Parts: sequence; structure tokens; C-alpha cells
Amino acid sequence: MSAVNSTKEFILTGLSGIERYQAWISIPFCAIYVLAVVANVLIIYIVKVNHSLHNPMYVLLAALSLVDLAMSSLTIQILKIFWFNQRAIAFEACLFQMFCVYFLSSLESSILAIMAYDRYVAIYYPLRYMSILSYRFLAKLILSHFFRDLILIGLLAILASRLPFCSSNIIPHCYCDHIGVVKLACTDISINNYLGLLATTLCQV
Repeated sequence: MSAVNSTKEFILTGLSGIERYQAWISIPFCAIYVLAVVANVLIIYIVKVNHSLHNPMYVLLAALSLVDLAMSSLTIQILKIFWFNQRAIAFEACLFQMFCVYFLSSLESSILAIMAYDRYVAIYYPLRYMSILSYRFLAKLILSHFFRDLILIGLLAILASRLPFCSSNIIPHCYCDHIGVVKLACTDISINNYLGLLATTLCQV
């Protein structure tokens, strides 16, 4: 596992088989990205300036928008492939991108789960809503999910970084995903697969 890594960069193939259409496909990708950025920034701004919205439900909505904003920004890597044919990505940048994709998607799922609990309390215990979902409790809940996702996804990236890559460096995707990366390793990846399955299971609840 600690063998010297000879791979300095990976090559992302993009959408294999439809390369000549990628410039056209990039148009809706770009439009959706711009729309997501504008919408999420607007939501965050409205919640921030409107004091009547400073309650758990809207705070969670703003947190979800913040995560979604960061998640949407990962689209830039795909657009670089579609527009400029920049398929090469440095080894460290690939691992960082992989971490961001899984960490942000896990954090998004965690916030959605907390929002579901928020609505449950609001419906079944309306008179005790603010006492149950206090800002202190909400902060603990969000931080516990944040650190759980950070540790599990961080371990995925750390284990992947210690794998020896000595053959192909081509990832058949638009971005660096865990399976696409570890499958290129020239060693046993059972631990990576088990941890990936564990992280996927735990980080979705």
C-alpha cells in the first residue's frame, strides 16, 4: 500500500462514444450551472437579510443551498473537458475532487435528513418545536454529520492516495470517482471497496 506512486496525473475521457457532441452537450450543462449558482446565492442572501426567516427550517435551507453551490462548482471540471479538451488532471487534484464530490453529496444527504426531522417535529410537536429544535441542538446535529462525513470520506481519499498506480491512468468518466480511481491500482483494493461500501451506507442516513 505504501509503494511509490508512479502516476502523476489521470486522464478523464469525458462522455465516451459521443465526443463530437460534447460541445453541444456543454450548453445545457453551463445553463444549469449558472441557474444553480444564481438560485442558491439568492436563497442564501434572502435568508441572511430577512430576520423573519431566521428559524431552523430556513437556516437548514440556506445550509443546503451553500452545499449545493459548492457541489455545482464541480461542474467546471466537466466544462473544461467539453470546451477546451483539458482531460488531464493532476493526481492530487483528482483525489481532492473525488473527496469533494463524495463529501458534499454526503453532506447534502445529511442536511436533507435533518430537514425531514425538522418537518416531523413541526408537524407532531408544534408547541414544542423551538424547544426541541433549538439552535444549540441544531448546531450539534449538523456538526456531528459534518465530522462523520469528513472522517469517512477523508479515509476514502487517504487510502486511495496510498495505492500504487503503475499501469493505465485513464478514468472513463467526466470526473474522478472512487471506483474509477481505485480500479487503476495494481494491488488488492478490497479494503478500499469495503470502506467505500461502508461510507456509502453510513453517509446516506
